[in-house]
Amino acid sequence: MRGEPKLKLNQSHARSPFRSLRVGFSVAAFLRNFQTGEAALEAWKLHYVQLTPLLNEIEGFSPFMLVLFNNLQRDSIYGMVFRVTVGALLSTIDATTDIYTFYT
Repeated sequence: MRGEPKLKLNQSHARSPFRSLRVGFSVAAFLRNFQTGEAALEAWKLHYVQLTPLLNEIEGFSPFMLVLFNNLQRDSIYGMVFRVTVGALLSTIDATTDIYTFYT
């Protein structure tokens, strides 16, 4: 997918169902690779330049996609694993500092 040339919107196969599915399914990969929905959306827009007219010309489409990306990021298993890992790490550090403070 990375070595594939980016398509222009005026090409006849740019709107094929197969290409649309690839663009849609790629959202999951971008959400896994970025911490926030906003960063994933920006990377997605840069990777699929054929979406630029759609995101820039249709009023409200970009904020709508940002809400979708944020909700997908929040509800995804990777987001949950990240939150649980950070919470466990902070809890362990807190317990360690409490024990240190108690014994000194």
